[in-house]
Amino acid sequence: MKEEMEIKLSENILKFTLERKNVKNINLRIKSDGSIFVSANLELSIEAIENFIRKKEHLILKQLEKVEDEKNIYKESDKRYLSGETFVFLGRFVRLKVIKSSEEYIKTDGVYIYLYVKNPNNFNKKKNLMENYYADFSEKIFGEILGDLYPKFKKYGVSLPQIKIRKMTKRWGSCLYKKGAIILNKKLIEIDRECIEYVVLHELAHFVYPNHSKDFYNLVTVFMPDWKKRKARLEEKGKHLKL
Repeated sequence: MKEEMEIKLSENILKFTLERKNVKNINLRIKSDGSIFVSANLELSIEAIENFIRKKEHLILKQLEKVEDEKNIYKESDKRYLSGETFVFLGRFVRLKVIKSSEEYIKTDGVYIYLYVKNPNNFNKKKNLMENYYADFSEKIFGEILGDLYPKFKKYGVSLPQIKIRKMTKRWGSCLYKKGAIILNKKLIEIDRECIEYVVLHELAHFVYPNHSKDFYNLVTVFMPDWKKRKARLEEKGKHLKL
């Protein structure tokens, strides 16, 4: 038996679905869309269930904030690839201009990004062109940053790792030190270059110390004394994303 309920917390009214089941404990689950489900024994009073939720208020709100952040960052874009829309490269916002052309390509002057396409009404073509442009630009920038930072690690016997770019929902980057690879979140290309440098350095340091020990952070500090400031800026962009 399921029932839609709501409870007034300190500053919020929380809606949840209550399901009565043959369970010993009260169980609370928050789904990826932010909906809340509570299961409890038939004999348990509503008052007891509400008290349980109130005790969990801080954790519930923190999880809901995390869900909302993830939805805002990783929901499929509402872009229609029309002139006037805004895109982000390296922390800078640029406006899109769609131009009908016999050749299809993209260029930018740092203020506008010009999308030349044969049929300006072909959504899939415009989407593919933009996604390919982002991918190529990401490979270029990430490769440049790796090239600048890698020499610092040569003396530690670190081989030049391969960079792989992926959509990641929980991390900005990851080190596969046994495979000699660094995985970077594709959303990183929207963040300023200094933050990308911190992520790449962080993952490179894992080839020397595959943990987050004191020695690991001492090494990061030696090569990037202001890493904490960069990390703080990075966390502002995606609170639920970790390294």
